[in-house]
Amino acid sequence: MFIPNTKGERVLQWAVFIAREVFKVMLVTFLMLYVLEDIQPGFVGNFLEFNYFLWGTIGCGFLVIILQNNYTFIALDEAAAARKKSGHLWNGAWALAGAGLVYTRIHDHGIVAVIISLVAGFIIYQLTLYLYSYDDTEEAA
Repeated sequence: MFIPNTKGERVLQWAVFIAREVFKVMLVTFLMLYVLEDIQPGFVGNFLEFNYFLWGTIGCGFLVIILQNNYTFIALDEAAAARKKSGHLWNGAWALAGAGLVYTRIHDHGIVAVIISLVAGFIIYQLTLYLYSYDDTEEAA
């Protein structure tokens, strides 16, 4: 695991941590607002432009993916290992919910809708697995 030595490395480590948490909040908020807009058209869309919110979410996620590989927090407690083991159930739940939401939007397309929904569910599972994984097994050089 990366241990920061200089002040700049510690600042970058905190920036990655903040970007990761902001991305999680923005993603969940966007999905909830999207579902609300899907249920009641115009309920959110009249007051908020979804495209700007989506681009902010994607940009923040891009920063997390680019910077997170070298600057991650060291897990200081054993609860991180428990979260890693129990996280697969939640990741699967998010993937099923996302795949179901995609399928409800495109169910008129037949078998193509099923394939696209399965691919979307797989992508969501992989993203949640990546976002909520804690790698404590990196070997020391």
